Amino acid sequence: IQTPERGLLPAVIIVSVVVIFQQLIANIAKRNERFEKITQGACSILVEDGAMCTEAMLTTRITKDRLFAQLRCSGIKHLGEVERLYLEANGNFSLKRAGKAKPGLTIIPSIDEAMLQKQEYSSTQVCEQCGTNKNGTDLICSRCNADFWVNAVA
Repeated sequence: IQTPERGLLPAVIIVSVVVIFQQLIANIAKRNERFEKITQGACSILVEDGAMCTEAMLTTRITKDRLFAQLRCSGIKHLGEVERLYLEANGNFSLKRAGKAKPGLTIIPSIDEAMLQKQEYSSTQVCEQCGTNKNGTDLICSRCNADFWVNAVA
């Protein structure tokens, strides 16, 4: 394509084929929702009502650290402030803040001990793995089956 001896015709043909192919896929996807999900991807819920959806995180290959980094960039201090966090089909995150924040799992990295000590903790306990609130005397988390509970950030 880049050699001057060949001229512009091969480059124009390649660009035309790419554009036509992309238009064909877009038209089929517009009419067929299943095809659109296969070619474009689907939206996933990563955080729901202040708790991480670990199954969706595994499917989308989003780590806990990556999720927390995204939340920190959005000005979130803990999971209790989040009603929903979506991973859109195009790879962007969409955040819906909770109307009234409840105590939630901290999103500060464990290496920042000074910042962790500055946080105000409540007596509410949450699952360390997913942030689900502990109900009564639960020993195992109902969402992720983890068995370690920590105090939530107020």
